[in-house]
Amino acid sequence: MKNITNDLILKKYASKDVFIRYFRGYSKDVFKIFEFQSGEYIVRQEEPLTYLHLLMEGRCNVHAILPNGKKAILRKLTAKASDMLPGAR
Repeated sequence: MKNITNDLILKKYASKDVFIRYFRGYSKDVFKIFEFQSGEYIVRQEEPLTYLHLLMEGRCNVHAILPNGKKAILRKLTAKASDMLPGAR
């Protein structure tokens, strides 16, 4: 996991429609943007959540570990940068 601190990238995401619509009035200082590599976990089952996670670009799987130890994929998520352009529907 890499914490993104580049102001240009932070401004790019802060200008997205989802932020304007739902987080208007919040300072960009309260948001953290992370980049994950393939195979990295964003959060693990049973861990307490400390952030609201939004998938801005890329793909991820939501899965659970079953009592028998097998992994079950609950949902596959995909987000493209163009999906969140202001005015795009």
